[in-house]
Amino acid sequence: MRRRLIILAVLSVAILSFYFLIAELIKSKDIYRLPYVRLRYRFTTKNAVEVEEEIHYLMVKPYRGIYYDYYILGHPTLDNVKVLVDGSSYHRISWLQKTDKRIRFRVYLSEGENRITPSKKGDLIKLTVKYTIRNPYELGKDLVQFFNAAIWRDGWSQKVEKMEIYNEYPYEHYDARFSEKLVVLMSRIYPLGLEKSREMLTNGEKITLANVPANTRVGMRVLLTKDVFDPQVLNEMVKLPESLASIQKRNARYTLKARSLTLLVFTLPAVFPLLMMLVYFIVGREPKVSYQGIYEREIPYNDPPEEVNAIVKRCCSSPDEDGFSAAILKLVKEGVLEFILDGLKAVGLKIRDAGKVKENDEMLVKTLFGDTEISTGTEMYFDNLKEELKKDQNRAKKFVENYRAWKELVSVKIKPRRYLTATGYYLAILIGIMSAITGVMYLYIIATKYLSTFSVTAAQGAWFLAPFLWILGVIPFVLPKDIFGRWTVKGREYYLKWKAFEKFLKDFSLISSYPPSSIVLWEDYLVYGTALGIAEIVARHMTRLVPKEWERDSHIPAPIWYDITWYATTRRLYGHALSHTAQQTSGVGGESSFGGGGGGFSGGGGGGAF
Repeated sequence: MRRRLIILAVLSVAILSFYFLIAELIKSKDIYRLPYVRLRYRFTTKNAVEVEEEIHYLMVKPYRGIYYDYYILGHPTLDNVKVLVDGSSYHRISWLQKTDKRIRFRVYLSEGENRITPSKKGDLIKLTVKYTIRNPYELGKDLVQFFNAAIWRDGWSQKVEKMEIYNEYPYEHYDARFSEKLVVLMSRIYPLGLEKSREMLTNGEKITLANVPANTRVGMRVLLTKDVFDPQVLNEMVKLPESLASIQKRNARYTLKARSLTLLVFTLPAVFPLLMMLVYFIVGREPKVSYQGIYEREIPYNDPPEEVNAIVKRCCSSPDEDGFSAAILKLVKEGVLEFILDGLKAVGLKIRDAGKVKENDEMLVKTLFGDTEISTGTEMYFDNLKEELKKDQNRAKKFVENYRAWKELVSVKIKPRRYLTATGYYLAILIGIMSAITGVMYLYIIATKYLSTFSVTAAQGAWFLAPFLWILGVIPFVLPKDIFGRWTVKGREYYLKWKAFEKFLKDFSLISSYPPSSIVLWEDYLVYGTALGIAEIVARHMTRLVPKEWERDSHIPAPIWYDITWYATTRRLYGHALSHTAQQTSGVGGESSFGGGGGGFSGGGGGGAF
């Protein structure tokens, strides 16, 4: 269990580190930052809005200049464009496009191809872009709407640390007979989660936003009373089949959807672990058994070691590499196979007596020696087998097929015992898969910018929570099967007795106090210790406790205890074959939904540095 928890911890750290490191690398590629942006909107009583954008670039890496892009979609047009640059002794503006629908230019801050190296604190360049939006208003039933879904565009690769929006309203033209200056019926910033403060000024309002994420489009809707405008100006406006009540309803629906999405984004990661906990408490808790033993000095059951491995270590699944190695040791102990020694090192295996190969072990022998006829005296050297698997695709493929067939045979043999009910395990696997898929969906909806049109909080939450959803999805695959699965009473007793025997084998003080009375029992300890994944520990005990005079009577030669490298070799054979099989068979190698719609216009673009 400790090993699995370590694996889970390492995987979690790896996923988080990789995820946030990639994000940081992408972010660090840019040579500029955006510490401050000021947007000033002067709403006139004519059919025009005067805009001034003041963008502060902080250059942090060698640079040549800055660029800006804004295109408008819908009925309005752009006019009276002016560009000012402060913070540089030299600049040249290169216009890439300048029409009534698009402003696009580059500002060269250095001579020729030379790059400017910024100071340690960075170079501050202030870009001011002034323009007039013609025909921006829409005439509703009882209001005039200004709805620009792109006052800040999603083409900026850096976040804006602070953004201030100044709205100047035409109070001076309002009819003084009204006791209150009810010029503005409503003003909203989209998406939700950006606005930090709002301050009323003598001629309008100041809206402050903080940490506007990169690649995020900001929209603004302002509803003005019709009485501000002359009838002739009203006639020039684009008609909008909306009323104040209908737009307020739209805005309420948008707000509800944005809050619901935010709640959903933050709730889902909590739902999956809760579901796993429910699975554990309903179908995963173990039954009470009468067995209370701490140690077992005798082998609890006379089952083949590969079956013990599959049931105890693998929780009633197919055997693993330890089961494979234990099965080989069993055949050596029974006189079917023998180790080929080179001094004190095992370098291969030999079929000692083909007549003793049982039907259940035939597939294992074929895995090691190939599909040729099993005959006494056939030899297999580990290094030669590795080379054969590396060079001969068919041999590697056959090794993998035979190994899997052997594992399946063991699984089929233990299945009728029904020691473990795996319903909870499979439910946990399903929940884990759903969690991982949700994590992928989070990234997808972030990439499509769907979330960011409703709630910045939801988009940021989804970005941070995606890797945690992946980690949650990995948990059922890493943890033991019996965490969510449940042993039967008989299976639980079987499992506990073997775990008590494992504790006995690990405890040197206890095993030295009660050593086996014969080399045969010591060999059994090594065979079943290998099946339980503690071959090194048992071999170490044997080298210290087995009398020298017993070594000559051992079926498993003493060099095997002293040099445990055979164990690592046999465990790696399947992975080696599988990797080479894989290598050889692989090929060579619009429109905004801010506020729920309701008219308005949009746009795109962005900016940066080069």
